[in-house]
Amino acid sequence: MKRLKYHIIFSIFIAFYAHSQVAVEVPDHIYFAGMRLNLSKPLRNNIAAQIQTLQKNKTYFQAKVDLANMYFPIIERVFTEEDIPVDFKYLAIQESSLQSDVVSSSNAVGYWQFKRESATEVGMLVNSQVDERKHITESSRGAARYLKKNYLVTTNWIYALIAYNTGLGGAKAYIDNKYVGAQEMDLDNDLHWYAVKFLAHKLAYEDKVGYGTPTLSLLEYNKETQGKTIAKLSEITDIGEDKLLNYNKWLSVKHIPDDKVYTVLLPVNYLEREQVAARLGIDLSGKAQKPIDPAVSQLPVKAKTAEQTGTDNKKFAEEVFLFTTNNGLDGVIARETDNVAKLAFAGRVSIEKFRQYNEMERFEEVKKGQVYYFESKNSKAIIPFHTVKAGESLWDIAQIYGIKIAQLKKKNRMEDGEALQEGRLLYLRFKRPDKEPIIIAEKPAPKPVEKIEPTPEPQPVLVKKEVLDTAKTKPVITTTAAINTSVEKMPAVVEPATPTPVAATLPVINFSGADVKTPAKDTSTAPKPTFQKQGNPLPDSSFCYHVVQQGQTLYSLARYYGTKADSIKLWNSIGSEGIKFDQRIIVSKNQTGLRKDFNTLISKQGQDINSLAVDYGIAPEKIILWNDKKNNNLMPGELIKIKK
Repeated sequence: MKRLKYHIIFSIFIAFYAHSQVAVEVPDHIYFAGMRLNLSKPLRNNIAAQIQTLQKNKTYFQAKVDLANMYFPIIERVFTEEDIPVDFKYLAIQESSLQSDVVSSSNAVGYWQFKRESATEVGMLVNSQVDERKHITESSRGAARYLKKNYLVTTNWIYALIAYNTGLGGAKAYIDNKYVGAQEMDLDNDLHWYAVKFLAHKLAYEDKVGYGTPTLSLLEYNKETQGKTIAKLSEITDIGEDKLLNYNKWLSVKHIPDDKVYTVLLPVNYLEREQVAARLGIDLSGKAQKPIDPAVSQLPVKAKTAEQTGTDNKKFAEEVFLFTTNNGLDGVIARETDNVAKLAFAGRVSIEKFRQYNEMERFEEVKKGQVYYFESKNSKAIIPFHTVKAGESLWDIAQIYGIKIAQLKKKNRMEDGEALQEGRLLYLRFKRPDKEPIIIAEKPAPKPVEKIEPTPEPQPVLVKKEVLDTAKTKPVITTTAAINTSVEKMPAVVEPATPTPVAATLPVINFSGADVKTPAKDTSTAPKPTFQKQGNPLPDSSFCYHVVQQGQTLYSLARYYGTKADSIKLWNSIGSEGIKFDQRIIVSKNQTGLRKDFNTLISKQGQDINSLAVDYGIAPEKIILWNDKKNNNLMPGELIKIKK
């Protein structure tokens, strides 16, 4: 009885304690690594409970926020260089609470909890003098490479995350083939516990890190550090030896080995970091320090001599490039005669780096008048907003403002491959608030077409008969005298034709080049779908086409048409800018082919094969056959063939 009494009292206490905690709300979908994750209610409850636990001890939680503010700038830079999603930075909090010397029960060490063998596999140095698992820069680079390797096998960042804990072999049991390469996932409570814990860490910290002024900042110093003692570095940097040792626990000795260039971490007051960086020659721009390729001369391009460049390159070396600075970045404005190799040489970077900095695919060439950069673009622009103009792509906008496409998408909560609509307001400096809808500027109403009145018939011009006889030598004299037998009338002025009124419907697409026959007038009351013209006739009948609608992505179209996003990119020469709203693109191979006796229409919201069959009095099976369809469904924007 007494045991029951204590049990009841304990239950009441737990209920009261749980009720006193602030409820955590987890949205039904979140974005991670460019993917949309749809979370079931049980999973949201599970994540919410873990977030509540993480934030329960406010002092401990704030201490980790402070560490994240100090370490995340380095992690973000490294992840950007290694081309993996920066969202993975929250994994360092989960793995080690951002403590450099944490050792797990399985002997995993450091910020990212690597065992010795795994660390050396991804390029970290572990020996009697150095353990780079405890170095925030080197261990973060190793973690990025390990995650990237997992992604190359799984083609899904959630599965790459699970494999970080289980290994690729252990992750196989959790991989659903339908989500391989997907950009959207439906997740339930059967998601691996490690991934659930990560999502809880991401949601718990992402709105807390990056606000306020941190106490300390870490500067990365690698100027002639080889062989120097900690005492000498303390003298050079004016930072105490104890502080240097505390933030450089990757060193097992009190001097820097001389086998390679090592980066020493300098803890400085955040408000004094700029002065210290300037004194020590440290770049604070957040960009990677760009080593100069020894194969490329360090002299300015215009200063190269014939001996340095070779006779064949002398003319090129003397060219005047249109160098520019935009958003704090060094770049060049491409001329008509420029190409990738030429601009890369002018900027003293490799072709591979030039394409990487400018987010260009291998098949893309430079465009005349476009700005190209010789260093990695920034995470935000100087001005806050941009309104999308007709024909602009994400790549165009990213180049204008010197901002990475991934950051542009992140700030505007855009999915990969999402169509970009004209008039959309894009955020360039800050992230669009979650509750703020997408703003599309209304197009100005077209000016009414002015009715052109026919020009009144002019009065006949009368010329005296004697003037006609001497027109070759004397000036012509005109008069408005009344008609009489002594004058002749000049040829009549032709009256201008009345302008043709604008057609109420758009013209039919005609692929044969022959005259288009006007369809018979439909006397039924039901509205008939309108054939719409989309620029030039389709160039190749061996493909199927689609007109991009709002919200559609490369990946949703690839899934719908049963093809690969990479194939759509290749067929349409689509680069990193993605697709645009109202863009006509090739989406799949066409088995039937396009014959001359077909017109096409663009399917709209709510239409299906059956409704088209009723409108045109055609059997649904024929429309399915003509269009290589497998069912009656239609996606808005499909180009559907209808026999004339």
